[in-house]
Amino acid sequence: MSALLLGDLKVLEIVQEDLSFGTRILGDLGALIISVKDISKPIEKDDPKFLYHNINKYVFGLNVRSPQAGKILLDLVKKTDVVLTDEGISSFIEHDYLDKFLKANPGISHLRIRGSFCGNGVGYPYEDVLISARSGQMSLTGSPSGSPTPLGGKQTLYTGSLYIAIAILLMFYKRTLEGSGLAADLSLEECAISAIEDVIIRFISDGIPPRRNGAFSQNKHFAILPCEDGHVQMTILYQLETLLELLGFTITQKELTEDEILLRKKTNKIIARLRMWMKNYSRHEIFHLGQTMHFPWAPLFSIEDVLRSPQLQNRKFFRRVKRGDSLTIPFVPYKVRGFKPGVKLPDMERDTRQICLNYLKISAYRFSRLKKDGVL
Repeated sequence: MSALLLGDLKVLEIVQEDLSFGTRILGDLGALIISVKDISKPIEKDDPKFLYHNINKYVFGLNVRSPQAGKILLDLVKKTDVVLTDEGISSFIEHDYLDKFLKANPGISHLRIRGSFCGNGVGYPYEDVLISARSGQMSLTGSPSGSPTPLGGKQTLYTGSLYIAIAILLMFYKRTLEGSGLAADLSLEECAISAIEDVIIRFISDGIPPRRNGAFSQNKHFAILPCEDGHVQMTILYQLETLLELLGFTITQKELTEDEILLRKKTNKIIARLRMWMKNYSRHEIFHLGQTMHFPWAPLFSIEDVLRSPQLQNRKFFRRVKRGDSLTIPFVPYKVRGFKPGVKLPDMERDTRQICLNYLKISAYRFSRLKKDGVL
């Protein structure tokens, strides 16, 4: 197997930092990712998020407002399979150079990222909270009697990043087969909606609007309940007979069959008994009892718990990298036989020099002039 699974794929990205995770996935698999960073604005190069998003990429520092930036971008485009842009720092570049991009490389594919499409077709910025609000995701969070709450992280943008990676692979596949590229746009709002399609489908088919359920799942089959040292996600109506016996309910098989609908209506009583029972046990004890009885119970892990997980440590999911201070990062969640992804930390000075001298074949003299003029 090739040491680089995607060694033939070359991507030029000109997007804001929060959307660069999609190409990071491709870079882990061996694709050449050149990530253009606008040096006319401050860049927090030592920010852990910057390091994490730009591992296994070449970070290319360019003053995109410089008159010479367009020529350098065109030189990069000539050697690129896919160009990825957004509505932020690259919008004015596209306006002036999109036609030139296509002329410079007729087989190139262009993927443009938008936050959302309003009624008049105009997009708006892709702040994760805006997308979460408009996609319906936020309406499902929080307690029934309270207000909706933001998600715990930037899941909307990470979901969009996965679709970005898929779109780039499809574009590369078409170019490989036919020698021609594609022009496409991708809506982050629609990506976020796709993540709750099961809720939407149930609403369309059953006509029952989804509501905020707090600690309960939408179908009330699961509930997050407190125990001695934290919380556990518990089943309510799964293997009901076994659960009732565990909780001390005396019931025959005949009664269970005849009164199952009635029992389902008495969910609150079952939950009350579960709460009392769980107070005497830890998350670990409840989880292992559930494993023994084939119940899909799961302890709620904190981030600290996740970092200490023996399973994740055994799979070497978290990797420690060195860049001044040590930094521990989540790495690839798949193991491919015969392929071991490496870790190349971003270094804007080094990467820009390598791309200019070795990839674009710019002379050392011209490179030094571009540096002196503030272009690079």
